[in-house]
Amino acid sequence: MTLHLRFFFKITFVSLSILLLTSVSAVSAKEAPKQQVSQLIPITEQVASLVLGIIRYSRWPEPLQQVDICVVGQVKHAETLLLATHFIGDVPVVSQSTSIEQVLSLTTECHLYYAGHLPSELYKQLYAAVGSSAVITIEEENEHCSIGGMFCFNINNDKATFKVNLDAVSRSSVRIHPSVLRLGQHRSGL
Repeated sequence: MTLHLRFFFKITFVSLSILLLTSVSAVSAKEAPKQQVSQLIPITEQVASLVLGIIRYSRWPEPLQQVDICVVGQVKHAETLLLATHFIGDVPVVSQSTSIEQVLSLTTECHLYYAGHLPSELYKQLYAAVGSSAVITIEEENEHCSIGGMFCFNINNDKATFKVNLDAVSRSSVRIHPSVLRLGQHRSGL
């Protein structure tokens, strides 16, 4: 699965769909019903691929020996992130469920906050607590990307896409590769 995830970030959903449909039809044209790629890849794996792809193309002020992801709030699509340690090169990526109280009291040290559903006041408190720290913030489902997270996922018709909040990105000391930012801006019409 790790190899699948590493391969997934290097190409877009469109390229992946062509590749998957070609390889599936090559195995057995009779067994492979025509489906959209998003139906072939579970949402939890799409979300994990997006998160790991964002991490891969991000640079913290100091090199990290391990990337710690704190999953906070009621999440629907973080299962693949939470089930195993993932790797980006030799760097382990470890996810843990964290309470909002731990986040707000700063008793956890995280490099990425993956926020599921929270009351709007708690989102505001979360972003105030992390301020301009060297962290990435991702909101699981926020199609408008207006609350304050750097990246906002939109889950629609079994397809995970994301948008970028450039204001939030500019406040963080983590540097995101420009191609990721452009990809997030282009996806806003999806």
